[in-house]
Amino acid sequence: MNSISYYKNKLMDVSKQLYPESNWDMLKGFIDKNQKNPFNYTRQEWLQAQRISKITESSKPHYMKAG
Repeated sequence: MNSISYYKNKLMDVSKQLYPESNWDMLKGFIDKNQKNPFNYTRQEWLQAQRISKITESSKPHYMKAG
């Protein structure tokens, strides 16, 4: 797991260098993690949403046949 975090941190460093070089405005949450968007999903919330989506998609054909 350490190798994953190393590469993630390395990519974050590279992207932080690209923002000023490209004259882009850096996102507030990118500068300070405390200012990130509160409406973003956590990994657990995203996985649960994926499971719910699969359940509803698998039940759609049943509803379409009934109608």
